[in-house]
Amino acid sequence: MTISVEPEVLTRRDLEHGQWETGSCAPKRGLPHTDIVNRKIVVPTDDTPMSRTIRAHEMMHAKVSPGTEWPKWIAREIASKEALTVCEELRVNFLCEKAGFSVAKDLSDDGETADGERLALMGDWHSAVMFAIATAGTASSKKYLTGIRRHRRDWGPALLSIQKRSIKHFKDAVKHGTSELASTHVDKGAQLAPMGFRYTETLAEWVDRIAGMTPPEPPEEDENSGDTADTGSDGTTSSTSSTSRDKITPEEFDGKVKRALIDPASTGSIPRWGELQFGKVPLEVINTGAMGKKRVATNVGRNPRRVHRYLTDPEMRLFDRRIRAKGGIVVLDVSGSMSFNRDQIRTIVEEAPGATVIAYSWNRAESDNCWILAQDGKMYREIGKVSAGNGVDLPALQWAIKNRRRNEPVVWVSDGGVSGVGDGFHETLFRQCARYVQKNGILCASNMEEAIDLFKKMGRGQKPVTRLPFQLRRFEA
Repeated sequence: MTISVEPEVLTRRDLEHGQWETGSCAPKRGLPHTDIVNRKIVVPTDDTPMSRTIRAHEMMHAKVSPGTEWPKWIAREIASKEALTVCEELRVNFLCEKAGFSVAKDLSDDGETADGERLALMGDWHSAVMFAIATAGTASSKKYLTGIRRHRRDWGPALLSIQKRSIKHFKDAVKHGTSELASTHVDKGAQLAPMGFRYTETLAEWVDRIAGMTPPEPPEEDENSGDTADTGSDGTTSSTSSTSRDKITPEEFDGKVKRALIDPASTGSIPRWGELQFGKVPLEVINTGAMGKKRVATNVGRNPRRVHRYLTDPEMRLFDRRIRAKGGIVVLDVSGSMSFNRDQIRTIVEEAPGATVIAYSWNRAESDNCWILAQDGKMYREIGKVSAGNGVDLPALQWAIKNRRRNEPVVWVSDGGVSGVGDGFHETLFRQCARYVQKNGILCASNMEEAIDLFKKMGRGQKPVTRLPFQLRRFEA
């Protein structure tokens, strides 16, 4: 008996209705697939419980998953493409189970045990987490974890716990109504759809964090029990503990997972940053100087760091020397929480001579929200009224990183009270901003005093060490 699917009967709020092309395949992982953009679906057509569940899975993809919007979700950079993909598999399976299909009993192709063994033998924790999410709540889960435990016993309980927490995320979403979890409405503010995918995105952000953790490992005991003695180059010995210090126990790992909470998906709208819009501020005052130092080649010195110039440089400049360098970008958060007045803003600009200084503050009218206050040795004389919101914290930092010259420092003066459009609080945006600052080595000052001290140190050629602004410190990696 051959059974076909009819995705044409499905309706969505975000896509136009149209004719679909269908195809047949074996009920094996990787063969069934749904192409929403080109309206093509390939599923097994035999009359078995597994094939029936696979057809339901692919039809649910056609019903609720992003189509042409996939690149936009990925471009938000809140979660990786891989995490979004596996978390969407989990959302689709969860909705299938809610619709009456026995995913927990029938969705398996019997190859998951081998997959688990392979990943465990490779020690690939990242892929192990991703596969665990994709199989959570299905008949594949137990077989997969069996394969994991054969070679990495301590990974099994950890991955099972991760699966349970992921499923709970969608169970909590059902409290708002299953229709919201499966919603295909368009968020008019973000111009993004389907709305239900925001639950996938918030889970995927958490999964990326968990997959990036050090996996749990049992302590290694020395065969002779007790401590081991290492002989140094001078013939002395030093005692080291039998437990490797760079490993994390299952108990410690479980504690880290519990602290890495999954953000609840926002209801009503998709959290987003505002679009950076520069306003005009005349730069009429000369403000020359330097912030930081750089190395240049010279023919005098002790350590020939540039030996490659021996044959190419007529002046034989093989050494380095430091000179003062003009440059750097300062990003000022001038929202209401920073409580800067015009004189204080001017003081900061004067303390960062030679730097490009921008200030940002979002407003509900979505007009100008960023201003260049100093550039190319000139600075502003007067600045007009600025708003009290945030809204464009991350876009302002991204602009600074994109426009800085090589090795220029980027300094962010902010208390870290970031927010998206509407000035709403979203932990997802907080974490995204914290990750960006740490990844790009942005220097931070939480207030006026810290900023001035930072600029003075840089003016003396010192390289200061800073922390995230205090409101972001609980999201430190």
